[in-house]
Amino acid sequence: MTVVQPKELSIEDYLTRVLALVRPLRPCGLPLRDAFGCVLAADVRASCDLPPFHSSAMDGYAVNSADTTKATPDRPVRLRMTGEVGMGHPAEDPLPPGGAMAVPTGGMMPPGADAVAPVEDCAAEDGVVELSHPVEAGRHVRRPGEDLLRGEMLVPAGRRLEAADLGLLAAAGHAEVSVIPRPAVGLLSTGNELVGPGGRPGGGQIFESNSFLLDGLIRRAGGQPQYCGAVPDDPDALQAALCAAAGSSDLLVCSGGVSAGRNDPVRRAFPPGSGVEPVQIAVQPGRPQAAGTVCGKPFFGLPGNPMAALVAFELFVAPAVPR
Repeated sequence: MTVVQPKELSIEDYLTRVLALVRPLRPCGLPLRDAFGCVLAADVRASCDLPPFHSSAMDGYAVNSADTTKATPDRPVRLRMTGEVGMGHPAEDPLPPGGAMAVPTGGMMPPGADAVAPVEDCAAEDGVVELSHPVEAGRHVRRPGEDLLRGEMLVPAGRRLEAADLGLLAAAGHAEVSVIPRPAVGLLSTGNELVGPGGRPGGGQIFESNSFLLDGLIRRAGGQPQYCGAVPDDPDALQAALCAAAGSSDLLVCSGGVSAGRNDPVRRAFPPGSGVEPVQIAVQPGRPQAAGTVCGKPFFGLPGNPMAALVAFELFVAPAVPR
């Protein structure tokens, strides 16, 4: 069989071609714990103020600042301990004039208090709290909406969710978000010479490594790899394996068999007009590749050389992963 060498394409032209193969996936709702790494499909805004109430930013004593204005090291102000604020509960009673209430970091400020005196700045004994310095109004108090106001943007659509995003969404009470799901990527390797790690290579055989390399690259690009095994250098076997993988995949990636050798299976499996086109790209390593549609799913044929496969994936497959 005579192999016709395809025209060499620029990186830009080939990227345009492969991007046209893929379509956005339909958004779905996912529990927050399952959404890490997914792309947010819709803006999420704060449904309440954060924090939602006046709270203490320090372990200390809730006070009325007006009661502390005359405090000096020589003549400390003495305030009566009138209670304690527990975490997760409001104070049972308002703070009376001349009083102080113990309050933990994050505790709800009692009515009548407008400042917090840190515990390390106070002396407390026998139900009396002594302050040697005035505490100005608002000191060590977190106001409602200080972090975010109701209606303010939490995370914009199109952002790939990171750990901090999930924490923020949870803090705002969101249990589920609408995301673009991770695309399932069917992953195959080709080659009669391949033996899985842990096996015993015979003469002329090597350990199969590309699937492990590409597995990590797919995950980093936001996909969910589905390894479908290594297939021999047989065009019928390759076609059957790809069509089987297409049933549960959003796109297909295969490494090896895209060069012009007489036994390379990708070119033999997909002759002109089959929907898959072999190409030569103006890049090194990674010059021979193939792209098209197999059984209704976008297909990317990468070189078998590991470095060439890595370069080809990063340049052309990663940008095409649906998101």
